Amino acid sequence: MHAAYVDVTEKLFADEAGETHWHPREAFKEQVLSFGDVREQIRQKLEEARLQKV
Repeated sequence: MHAAYVDVTEKLFADEAGETHWHPREAFKEQVLSFGDVREQIRQKLEEARLQKV
């Protein structure tokens, strides 16, 4: 299946045993979403996509 992007979060946030520690991942997500108007842009794009499906 084609993907527009590759999800590398597990690779970035997993330790040597392959266990994912969610706190650093969630903290990173919050940093990204709080940068500028990223959260609002994502909200708008999701709403546009939802409307296109209808």
